[in-house]
Amino acid sequence: MGNQRATSEPDARIEARRQDTGGAAHVVHPPLHLGHDTRLIVAGPDATPLLACPGCGERLAAIDGAVHAYVGASSACWTRFAELSTTLPGAGTPLRRLVTDAYMVQHPGVPERRATQSVGVHLVALCLVLERGLPPDALSATLQRVLAQPPAWRWLEPPVPNGPLTMSDLATAASLPPPALHDAINGYVRGVWESWAVHHDVVARWVDACVASR
Repeated sequence: MGNQRATSEPDARIEARRQDTGGAAHVVHPPLHLGHDTRLIVAGPDATPLLACPGCGERLAAIDGAVHAYVGASSACWTRFAELSTTLPGAGTPLRRLVTDAYMVQHPGVPERRATQSVGVHLVALCLVLERGLPPDALSATLQRVLAQPPAWRWLEPPVPNGPLTMSDLATAASLPPPALHDAINGYVRGVWESWAVHHDVVARWVDACVASR
């Protein structure tokens, strides 16, 4: 996964900062809208603008930071995910391996080749472990074989909401005792997968095609 940094502020943020809100809430529509209400919210002249992530819908600070080329996450959400990827405990929690897969599915981006393949691969990963019983530690090798002979990926319309939990829930759980963290990780991963229930049959056919081609 490669990162790219925005070269300039979105027009919506510039407009929000130029306008004097006079203490009243001011709302500006940014250019990206993928099912969630992605309006920029400025609660007052000294308040930090909040922007809903187009993937998970969580409202986080509207920062001008790192973004991904095709993953549909706000800069603040992507930054939080990157931090948790290296710091989130998970010993004794098999589904810790699936947090990245769930995040990519929860932040699908827009219909284009790279995003379509990314969502497809990560949905297959979730299906293999949660539905077919593949041990999580065998997933990486299996996905390499899937990518070597992929099925005919197609764009699947993302659900709204796309899972009941977000990276903030996992960040909070990271400081809790292991049983609570275990439950949060399982809830996050399974919640994202279940939110895509309308597409489970399609994903199952992709998995079957991958198995048949081995």
